[in-house]
Amino acid sequence: MSRGFEDRAADWIRFARAEGHDAYWAYRDAFFELLPPPPARALEVGCGEGRVTRDLRGRGYEVTGLDVAPTLVEAARDADPSGTYVVGDAAALPFDDASFDLVVSYNSLIDVDDMPAGRRDGGGSPLESYARALEGAGLAIEALREPPLPGVDRHRRMRMPLFLLWRTVKLETRRPD
Repeated sequence: MSRGFEDRAADWIRFARAEGHDAYWAYRDAFFELLPPPPARALEVGCGEGRVTRDLRGRGYEVTGLDVAPTLVEAARDADPSGTYVVGDAAALPFDDASFDLVVSYNSLIDVDDMPAGRRDGGGSPLESYARALEGAGLAIEALREPPLPGVDRHRRMRMPLFLLWRTVKLETRRPD
């Protein structure tokens, strides 16, 4: 994950906590609709200052927020003292396998420095890079959504998606016949 957010943490905290200031407020309901219902033990990778973790907790999930930036994790703890927040890198999660029922990542995969199965230099489209990384991790896309901005006519939208949401599931290990 990019460590650049530590340098911009104060700005991000102000930005993220200004309701209606960014796309989170327009897309969060569509995001939460893709999740299995609580109760579930969830990990939020790239929790930032904790707004998604707080929203998940408010919806009944037991959540651990993880971020690489200590200042953001401290801000998340300050805003949600009874929550669980951990400083850590998504590339080396500090948890045992099967510790969570659900893993979410909202607006943080864009900050992955080295997508394992693709390159940003023309060696595959970004969507393909994400899909290949998911495949490599034994995950399959079960649902894919491109929610429109509220108040925008679907037929007059841009040709490129502004926001993509997906839900993946762990594939069973299959042995060749």
